[in-house]
Amino acid sequence: MNSHDQKIVMAQAPAGIALEKGERVEWVGRMSYKANLGLLILGILTVWLFLLGLFFLVLVYLRVKSTHYALTNRKVYSKYGLIGRRVTESPISWVTDIQVNQGFLARFLSIGTLRINTPGSAGYEIVFLGISDPMNVRARIAALTQGLKNATELRDKIKRLDEEYELGRIDATRFASLKAKYQQDLAKYEAQT
Repeated sequence: MNSHDQKIVMAQAPAGIALEKGERVEWVGRMSYKANLGLLILGILTVWLFLLGLFFLVLVYLRVKSTHYALTNRKVYSKYGLIGRRVTESPISWVTDIQVNQGFLARFLSIGTLRINTPGSAGYEIVFLGISDPMNVRARIAALTQGLKNATELRDKIKRLDEEYELGRIDATRFASLKAKYQQDLAKYEAQT
């Protein structure tokens, strides 16, 4: 993993991405230089013949530096653009599908494109182009979505348990025992989100 490609941080999000209260950064990344290998080679080969090569090298640099991705405990963000800017964000709870695209060379270089789908979007709403170790990022997103799902299910169980107790369908000892267990499990998931 190249330090220019991505960082695992517990710090602030990239400029232009404002975090909400209680939101913490889980992963920050950007397009990898390796994803621009063709342009880099073209730039290096043509810089000696023409100054056109310098254009390709600057283009690669600007593509990498103007692309930012962030994953927080609550949202997924992508930010593109140097002059014109496009920032896309989606709550983790809305993620319905995560797709990783890697060709042979991309797998060899450990880069790929991550496509994140949400309800109501035509196609994939958030795309992380040319990131390093896309399978790791996919696993992080999947773990966060599963944690949110588990927390929601536990809240529902606690609510149903309270109703069952109020209706007299469960005794006080069993109620206290189950509620303590569910609340302990819920606290574990809430600490992650």
